[in-house]
Amino acid sequence: ELRVLLIDPEYSKFISLLFDGELKAISNENLIFVYKTKLLSDAFNLELINLEEVFMKVFNKKYYPIAVSEEEWNDIILKRIFILCYFYGYKVWRILWIGVLLG
Repeated sequence: ELRVLLIDPEYSKFISLLFDGELKAISNENLIFVYKTKLLSDAFNLELINLEEVFMKVFNKKYYPIAVSEEEWNDIILKRIFILCYFYGYKVWRILWIGVLLG
């Protein structure tokens, strides 16, 4: 559905930005795109309001996109730690996040 907007002059710039990155994480309302460089992720983040409009138009749903560089993404992943907890003799993996992505 997004590809159709590539030929629309009103949206083509924003759709191009989307295809330059990689969608790495999604929730009910949030999208995280990863770009090779900080310059590209900054270009994406300067267009957040327009990108939200694109998502509303295409998916008829409010999404809040954000972009990070590959370096920032790798830092986020490395900060995630896994702790093995034992409850009543059963092993349970709990994922804890150190820091907050969107503070």
